[in-house]
Amino acid sequence: MRRRLAFLASLTAALTLAATSATAAPGGSPGRPDDRARVDVGTYNVYLGADLNPLFNASSLPDLIGRAGQVYAAMEATDFPARAEKLADVIAKERPDVLGLQEVAHWATAPGTVASPTAPFTTTYDFLDLLLDELAERGVPYRPVATNENFTGTLPIAADLATGRATWASFTDRDVIVVRDGLPAKHLSVDATSVTEANFAAHLTIPSGVPGVPAFEVPRGWSSVDVTVKGFSFRFFNTHFEAFGGDTVRNLQARELAARVSASPLPTVVVGDINSRPPGCSTNTVAFQALLDTGLLEVWPVAHRNDRCGGWTSGQAGNLRNAVSTLDHRIDTIFFDPKALTALTADVIGDRKQDRTASGLWPSDHAGSVAALRTVRP
Repeated sequence: MRRRLAFLASLTAALTLAATSATAAPGGSPGRPDDRARVDVGTYNVYLGADLNPLFNASSLPDLIGRAGQVYAAMEATDFPARAEKLADVIAKERPDVLGLQEVAHWATAPGTVASPTAPFTTTYDFLDLLLDELAERGVPYRPVATNENFTGTLPIAADLATGRATWASFTDRDVIVVRDGLPAKHLSVDATSVTEANFAAHLTIPSGVPGVPAFEVPRGWSSVDVTVKGFSFRFFNTHFEAFGGDTVRNLQARELAARVSASPLPTVVVGDINSRPPGCSTNTVAFQALLDTGLLEVWPVAHRNDRCGGWTSGQAGNLRNAVSTLDHRIDTIFFDPKALTALTADVIGDRKQDRTASGLWPSDHAGSVAALRTVRP
């Protein structure tokens, strides 16, 4: 009886081992462990906090100063310190290995006269520092590895025309690539020598209606870095194409980036707010198609085969206080090289009512996009 029980126990163990071996490699051959790497990536436009467009319609210096003051007040009302907490909540839950951020604003103020500042600017809101601090507090630290600076401007936001005294504000728009910090090198490493940060040759120029004030130049840009996740190396691009002034500038920017993608010696992942929509979902598709023409695929319709135009990421109110989400189109996108990667999942984050701040602010006027990718077996 003891020999029979021992035989049955051995048989059960063997069958269990065989079943485990047969199922341990999804997508691979039975008995062979799945050695493909999983790569988690994301993109999030965190919103600079206010609409700058009123500045471009000013007709006199007092009008411009008044409008600049309103923009700064609107930025403070959208309360990035509180929004950073909620952004950190949804990002920390997903923990992407690499994340592209857009509209990572830096705001500062200085005393001065109506003519110019008279002292150095002091930072009032550094969106990058605020967000990274919140992520670190959640035990999911990130570090910046590439940053491109876009539009930068300084204007008085308040002035006493009788005394000539004024308060100035400085704004810088940045796009930033951040990666998980504190992970072992065998999980994630970055080639610091590969970092490229640039502005597009094509950019928007907006004439000024204020005598003596020059035209507003609105550069946009991109950055890239070579990343290795669990042995798989790829080039990660982050960008933000032009949103205003018609399609011409945006489409030229897309062609510039597409040329960089096509020239990459490594498989590529491209993320960003491209301000263009998938073909078949809108008339504004040229920039989107330029990236597809490089051979990349967008992750959403691959992971959601019956939902080509869903996954909405843009459309919340500028003051972020709309009670019901008004997201109604997808422009925050993740593209990948199908020769090297396949899409496992794609999700929208920061789009639920429970993601809002205690005062009812959405985390951004955009939602974020995250995706899990897996390397293709050679």
